[in-house]
Order: sequence, then structure tokens, then C-alpha cells
Amino acid sequence: KGPGAGLIHATVDLTVSDILSSTDVHPAVRSFFDLGEKMVNYDGHTKPLLSVQVTGLLDGVFIAFTMNHAVVDGTSFIHFVSALSEIFRSESEGSENPTRISRVPLYKMYAPEGYGPVFKLPHLEPEEFIVRYDPGPLRERIFHFSPDSMARLKEKANEECGTETQVVSSFMALSGLVWKSITRARNPPAHENTACSLLLNARPRLDPPLSDNYFGNFLGQARAVCKVEELLGRSLGWAAGILTQEVKKNTHEVMALVKMISDRPMVRSEEH
Repeated sequence: KGPGAGLIHATVDLTVSDILSSTDVHPAVRSFFDLGEKMVNYDGHTKPLLSVQVTGLLDGVFIAFTMNHAVVDGTSFIHFVSALSEIFRSESEGSENPTRISRVPLYKMYAPEGYGPVFKLPHLEPEEFIVRYDPGPLRERIFHFSPDSMARLKEKANEECGTETQVVSSFMALSGLVWKSITRARNPPAHENTACSLLLNARPRLDPPLSDNYFGNFLGQARAVCKVEELLGRSLGWAAGILTQEVKKNTHEVMALVKMISDRPMVRSEEH
């Protein structure tokens, strides 16, 4: 593998059932991703910015992508994978022009008027701005919510929110539920603050909106903060409601300012 992109083929003596039947995420899954969770985006100077690892199971294949967040966000990552899949399908179908894709990425970097496109960090050494966090061994689990349960959750949140002008989405209802559940499980002191942060695709929040074909990292953040006793003492609709309010605060002016500083090194890579 080179410094830009890496492609790895590996094998493991496990079946698809071994991976999927585990109550927790199977311990082997982490080894399917080449760029480890302890890496930070700054490591892209010496490590691949994109790594694709194809792991052959006894009866299947696991394809793992890891991409540096300094290069793309989730929107551009999905764009990249979709374009790659489109090229492969065109080749297999014998297309005359297999490299033509339906959504051409836009590479011209956006910067607010009067800023950029290069922003200098006020640091001399990487140690001044890089934080490497090691949480130790963790149990991981994936939760599935059926369409029916999501519909009921959304309905409940909107009923408890009690306003006709603010509509709580399914995602905000679920985020409120997860926030309340995690806080209850952690059982912090009632007087302490608790926060829930959500990353947002900033492209449609500009005026005029930026195309989803814009290829890069363009994220905003919504962060709701309250006291533990307030979160646990109030309804799901209240929690989902304050998250919705924070998301709505991400206007064009806020997003432009976020983009002005968004090229600073972030602290983790994205895995899918």
C-alpha cells in the first residue's frame, strides 16, 4: 500500500454466521479495518488516506473501508463508494465508457468570502494539537429499530413536544432516546451537565446551498446541553425538541464560520 490509498486482501477462519450471530460485535471485526481506531487524521501524512480491506471468510467476504476525515465526510464517502460501484458495474456489463459516472464530484474547495482556501494552524509541533485517546477494551453492540418502532417513537416524541410549529424527525426522536438511555445507564450526579452532539451535513444549510456533489469535509455540529436531572426528569419529546432546536441554529452564517476552521486536523478516522 502507498501513502495515498491502500488495498489489502486477508483471510480468516470464520463464517458469516460467526460474525452475525454474536450478541456483541465480534472481536475479529476490528481487525477487518486496516487503519486502527487509535489513528488520528494527522497520521495521513504517513499513512493511507483511504484503505480498503477485503477479508475472505469461509463462506463470504467482508469489505471494510477506512477513510481519513481530513479528506471527506460521510456524504462524500458514500459518493465515492457509489461512484466506485458504478464503475465496476459498467465494466462488468461491457460499457463502452466504464469510467463515466452519473454524479461527477466537485473538487473546487469552498471557503467563506475573504478566507482560505489555506488556513494556518497556530502550532509548531503536532503534539500541541493532537490528542490520542485510548478508551481501553470496550464491548460494542449494534441495535436495530424496526420501521414500526421508529414510527411509534416519532409519534410519541411529537406528542410530548407539544408544539405545532416544531416537527421532530425520526432521527431526532431516536437521538433523544439514546441520549436519555446512555445518561441513565451512566448514572452521573444529577447536578452535572450532560450533552449530546450531532454532526450535520453543512452543504444544504448554506445560502445558496452547496451541491451534495461537493467532495470534501463539510460538517457542522449541533450540541444540546442540560442538567442530568432535567434530561431524566423530562419527556422524550423534550429531549428530542432541544436537539431539533440546536440543529435549526446551524444557519448559513454559522456554517460559513464552521467551514473557515473545518480544515484543522480532527481526532479520528471514519469507518464503514
